[in-house]
Amino acid sequence: VTGILTRARFVYMVPILFVLGICLILYANMPDKIYNGTSAINGAVHESYISDKGEQRILIKTKEIYNNGKAEETEKYVIVYLEEGIYVKEGDLLVVKGRLQLPQKAFNPGGFDNFIYMKNMKYNYTMFSNDVIKYGEEHRYFMESVSKLRKSVNNVFDICLPEDISPVAKAIVTGNTSYLDDNIRDLYSNAGIAHMLAVSGLHTTIISVMISAFFMKILKFKKRYASLAVMPLMAVYLIFVGGKAAAARAVIMMEVIYFGDVINRKPDTL
Repeated sequence: VTGILTRARFVYMVPILFVLGICLILYANMPDKIYNGTSAINGAVHESYISDKGEQRILIKTKEIYNNGKAEETEKYVIVYLEEGIYVKEGDLLVVKGRLQLPQKAFNPGGFDNFIYMKNMKYNYTMFSNDVIKYGEEHRYFMESVSKLRKSVNNVFDICLPEDISPVAKAIVTGNTSYLDDNIRDLYSNAGIAHMLAVSGLHTTIISVMISAFFMKILKFKKRYASLAVMPLMAVYLIFVGGKAAAARAVIMMEVIYFGDVINRKPDTL
């Protein structure tokens, strides 16, 4: 009787989970609010990139958005392209004016879909601006140290690798996709290997195995203690690559596997 009840509950749960999954997909693909005209955003600079041409692109986490004379407290992530000659640094508190634009969907089938890319990266809007006011700084010493390390690694790629290879290496190792042009994105997308450009399971597995091997082979740690040492380092690696969704999912999976080693449980990696 118990087995029959269990199977009946499972049968009822399947359509419920199916409907829930559809709702989550529809919610994830819903566009953000449209702001007409010029807007002003108030927030902190979370990431900063400077192109080879000297143009800066920043990621701002907003505190408020001003539009049509109204202030709205909201937490959004906005990619801002600054006019040449305007430079800010991570941690700066800014008020930036410009037109908030929603990401565009792909025009051609199979082409790079900026809408899906922005959604996956948890970015909400883009903005082009030449009107920037700095009113303070938000110091995050740990994050600033990680950012400096990321920039140092990217500089090594610029120095050691050809111009057409360096952007790919940055994307794969540090999660910095800002230097990838549309041609490279389309090339990887058409080949069916666009996932290689995003830090995900393959990358985190290689990194975690290398770290674990270092502790076990070089430092002679037992597997249990090596796994315990790997866990916080993988969390730091997640921050290093920008904490993107794909990387977070992979790191969580690896953390669970290594936690199983810590408590002497054999993980089922399938």
